[in-house]
Amino acid sequence: MRWVIKSRVSLKWVIWGLCAIFYFYEFVLRVSPSVMVDDLMNSFGITASAVGLLTSFYIYSYAPMQVPVGILMDHFGVKKVLSSAAIVCGLGAIVFALSKYLAFASLGRLLIGAG
Repeated sequence: MRWVIKSRVSLKWVIWGLCAIFYFYEFVLRVSPSVMVDDLMNSFGITASAVGLLTSFYIYSYAPMQVPVGILMDHFGVKKVLSSAAIVCGLGAIVFALSKYLAFASLGRLLIGAG
């Protein structure tokens, strides 16, 4: 019995750690365009204001998702919603990293924000 309780406590810390790592990963994705401004301008042939617009696509999906995600967490639970969000965020990061066009990079930022 004691082992089961200790195992559950350990599992809770592992899950907490994974959530913290995901939050840190998403934070890095949120602020990473600020250090890539010159590279983004050269890659897409855009101005600094267009890079600012590209960066803001994250907020365009992140802010409106706050209430729906809260409702989804209440209905489905944290595990399912957080797992889905991590997948969406990861897909967005892949789309952003592999994009050769500004539209796909914007889509990637939208997905990162939605995740």
